Amino acid sequence: MENGSNRMFEEMRRAAKEKFKGRLPEDISKKAGVLFDAEKSVFIVTTLKYQVEVTWPELELEVPADEWYELAILHYLDMADGTAPTGNMIPFGSIKDGLIRGTGLDRTVAEEMKALLKGKIPSEVEEACTLSGGRIVPSKADLSVIFPFFPYYNVMLNIWFEDEEFPPSARMLVDESADHYLTVEDATTVAPIIIEEVKKMLQDKK
Repeated sequence: MENGSNRMFEEMRRAAKEKFKGRLPEDISKKAGVLFDAEKSVFIVTTLKYQVEVTWPELELEVPADEWYELAILHYLDMADGTAPTGNMIPFGSIKDGLIRGTGLDRTVAEEMKALLKGKIPSEVEEACTLSGGRIVPSKADLSVIFPFFPYYNVMLNIWFEDEEFPPSARMLVDESADHYLTVEDATTVAPIIIEEVKKMLQDKK
């Protein structure tokens, strides 16, 4: 099963790189909001708390987490069209083609975050989110954090902490411009990466 997954990943990576043929790096960098260092011939992609260098034209890179992170970066650079984020946040199920996979992802995120938040105090969760690259923003939730997963791809995590009556809950949202930058399939990579980053920071605080 693992070999099959590896073959699928390699084929998807090859297909992603093919899409860049004939593209100009300056055009890509402008539309994606990333820096292109012409002297070194690399894109510098800011993602969460990391900066990832992507060589041009080879499109080689080292990712800070799961290998599927690499595909998300390549797909972002390929799909980016410069559309400005609106600030209007929507569920994954509401983005283009998200009715099935996106709605399922919304449920999965809610379940995983509920388990992760159980027994946690607000201050440690807030610190874990900021250490993961998030920015605290005002909202009606107990805690709202914007994660700039990519320069033009923002993810919001809304958290309600447990009390005497209710268990903890959470909801993850994306800017309504999301489908100008990543597919819903890519979103199924993005959400778990953010959750894993927060989880690591919480574990490091123990």
